[in-house]
Amino acid sequence: MMKKVLLLLGLVIITISESWAYKFTTDFAAGFYWANLPIQMTVVDSDSTRKARIESITKVAMNEWMDSVGTDIWGYYASALGASASGKNVVRWSNNFQAETGMSAVTTLAATIRYTSGPYIARTEIVINGSHQMNNNDYYLKTILIHEFGHTVGLDHSDDPYAVMAPSIQLTYNGLGSDDINGMNAVVSKTHNYQAIGYVSPLSKGESSSSTSPMSCGSVNLLGSSANLSSLFGGFLMSLIGFIRKRLFK
Repeated sequence: MMKKVLLLLGLVIITISESWAYKFTTDFAAGFYWANLPIQMTVVDSDSTRKARIESITKVAMNEWMDSVGTDIWGYYASALGASASGKNVVRWSNNFQAETGMSAVTTLAATIRYTSGPYIARTEIVINGSHQMNNNDYYLKTILIHEFGHTVGLDHSDDPYAVMAPSIQLTYNGLGSDDINGMNAVVSKTHNYQAIGYVSPLSKGESSSSTSPMSCGSVNLLGSSANLSSLFGGFLMSLIGFIRKRLFK
């Protein structure tokens, strides 16, 4: 009897776990997309030492995705003038994160903002929370930037707690998961299809209209946000699945 109960519970949980998947950002799901790929990115920072550090990690983060999906998604301009690059796609450090993004500087590590113009995503900005201690660690910052670069193209938070696109940062990063890669391939494929047919979102206000699209939620500290409940519950489910499988197939 116990074995039957465990089998039934296991099938239910496995079904739930297999339904976890990537999601598209609100604007991308509504039909807004990049007119051209790759997306040219620039790192801007008035601190030359910190800028060089972020540039180095940015390249690694980009290549992590591009090597995994085999597509040239981002380009990179190593040189930027001064501490600003108005009108460009930028990665930047912020010492006034909460005021600039409206997100908590205590729990949020970084945020991605996308701007639309007509049917297109016209510009993106990755803002790194300069007051959060984890961003001073290269290992964590690499994972954070990998996550944020997923947002720049149109990936939202995944329900898979082990995906790099999960709402909470992975303290131990083990590479992009199948959910991440499948999600990015889906975004790129849909983007290329939209480009080929010249798709115009019904929500677009015209070729020249410009607005701020919904901001992507950033990576969050494991200690500070209710968004982590899905990750913690997912971890619990995966542990329970492992236990049930051991009991059923020992």
